Amino acid sequence: MAGSDPDPPVAGASLYEFLRAVPALKATRRQGWVRDGVREAESVADHTLGMALLALVVPLPPDVDRDHLIRLVLVHDLAEAKTGDLMPGELPKAEKHAREAAALDDLTAHLPNGAELRALWLEYEHNTTPAARFAHDLDKLEMLLQALAYETAGNPGPLDSFWEQERNRVTDPALATFLQWLEGQRPSAARSEADDTPPTRPPPASGAPPAA
Repeated sequence: MAGSDPDPPVAGASLYEFLRAVPALKATRRQGWVRDGVREAESVADHTLGMALLALVVPLPPDVDRDHLIRLVLVHDLAEAKTGDLMPGELPKAEKHAREAAALDDLTAHLPNGAELRALWLEYEHNTTPAARFAHDLDKLEMLLQALAYETAGNPGPLDSFWEQERNRVTDPALATFLQWLEGQRPSAARSEADDTPPTRPPPASGAPPAA
């Protein structure tokens, strides 16, 4: 942008160290899926891409800036390149936060915009701004989109615990409406609808009187 101060130059070694460390997210499997027996579970990088695509296309509340939202999404799981995907309850919340904060500090300490990346991560963690709250909604929505993909593929089967845990925690009205529709696309919903359909009566045999 004209008139803005350019970022300070970045040392090649610092940039390389960041770009060498972060691709670990491509091989870091999302542990909730692994726990529930999903084969070839998505990676943290897969999840981040899915969230970023949602941030790119979904309708936004008037107080959420799309570019800022996309930056929040891209940064929110960066620390897992060093910590791995820590499951809820695996560590006390304060310890999990401290480990991830230290990992992010290590990843970004020598980047010219490292302070900006750390501020974005903290904004997501604290979850008090409209953009952060919306990003958390996208996190839940992307997970349930992935759950639907696994269920549709029969991999491994119904993933009810994910729907039960997250379906009522999406707070944005437009996203919540979409999520309600999405749940209706589950294979179990289709089976339930079929089970509720009254059986059709077979036609009478030739010459037989119609059934009363």
